[in-house]
Amino acid sequence: NDHVYIRGSTNGTVLARTSQMLGASGLALASADYMDVADLTITGGYYGVYLNNVSHSVFHNIRIHGTANQGLRISNGESNRLSRIHVGRTRGSGIYISSSSANILTNSTVWMNNGDGITIAGPSNIIRNCTVAYNTGDQLRVLSGAALLTHSIVVASRPGTHCIGHDGGGYYGDYNDLYTTNGAYTAYSDNQLYARLIDWQNSPASNDVN
Repeated sequence: NDHVYIRGSTNGTVLARTSQMLGASGLALASADYMDVADLTITGGYYGVYLNNVSHSVFHNIRIHGTANQGLRISNGESNRLSRIHVGRTRGSGIYISSSSANILTNSTVWMNNGDGITIAGPSNIIRNCTVAYNTGDQLRVLSGAALLTHSIVVASRPGTHCIGHDGGGYYGDYNDLYTTNGAYTAYSDNQLYARLIDWQNSPASNDVN
């Protein structure tokens, strides 16, 4: 199917939302399938980008920063492709995906957000070739559903935080570089902490083979 296109200018397009009240977004799409959105910088708002009931869409080369809460929130969407999404310095989690499945995030950076880097609370989603680093909470938190993390760099750098926080659902990882410093942990699952990568790899909860 053909898509509906939203394109920023080659000179640089910035969507600056001055309101940071609950629900205010720099870009909000609802019940809009087969969208193709690219080449935007989004600042401010409660959410930077809010996608509700958006499926079979493509998002590429989007920078999000300075939001009051999550940089990118996806709810009730499926089969979206997101690449070169850069989320940083938000006052909440970088990316939050809920009640959504078969979304694929690739070649993206989620860093220095004031919360978890990426939160998954949905059936099944994929993160590939991404850098998730220096967020104040867990770098990847799985609340429910399943998350597949592959070929990514994950850095936890604050005491008591984790590269992988596994609260529920399934986690599957392979060929990732999980790095910790300053008292951070590689992972936790079922109230069990794993300081070293080898301990996490040997855990039945990890599936982090290589």
